[in-house]
Amino acid sequence: AAVLVWDVGRLSADTIGWLGILAANRPALGIVIVESFPRGDSVQAAFEAGAAAVLGKPLSAEALIGTFRRLKACRDGLGAAGAVR
Repeated sequence: AAVLVWDVGRLSADTIGWLGILAANRPALGIVIVESFPRGDSVQAAFEAGAAAVLGKPLSAEALIGTFRRLKACRDGLGAAGAVR
């Protein structure tokens, strides 16, 4: 399955809009947002727009690999359905 890792710096209304368009046009794409300082409201907005996961900086390789594994498990029916939170 295809995954997009998108470093947005800080989520803005414009970024959320583009995320929604991308998720609507590529529903099978797992979109992982990397944000400088994830806040509850921005994380919720990202999930509502179609993000599969939201990760904060600094981002370790282990965290990213774990996110990829959870996304794969969800898609393979081995894990809970929905977003990685």
